[in-house]
Amino acid sequence: MMTENPIFDILKRDRRYKLESYRFVNTVLNQAARRIERGTAAILQETPPEAESLIGPADLCRAVRDSALENFGFLARTVLSEMGIKKTQDIGQIIFNLSETGQVRLYDDDRPENFADLFDLGEELDRGFRFRR
Repeated sequence: MMTENPIFDILKRDRRYKLESYRFVNTVLNQAARRIERGTAAILQETPPEAESLIGPADLCRAVRDSALENFGFLARTVLSEMGIKKTQDIGQIIFNLSETGQVRLYDDDRPENFADLFDLGEELDRGFRFRR
């Protein structure tokens, strides 16, 4: 039985990720989709069809990394880890879980393994933060 918000069904079934992780990745995907205008791929359905954009796994994972650094600074790795996002595979699994709710559209060649080991997310978060003077 589906609840009023299908994300809650996912949270019951897959306890690896918190509600905040779905919101964060979904927001980053939406922002990246607005910036990139080429081809077609996974995109939020609320975006008009003429604005569909290709966002590959590596592009999305880099966008999540960059957004985490921008929003959480030197705590980015800790915050994402608390949300359950420790590897690029986690970002892919969140996207595939969101696709089950209809919030993200996937295409036939999209696979969870496309997100596997794209880079060491924790290391990138640690290396990517720099204190500003």
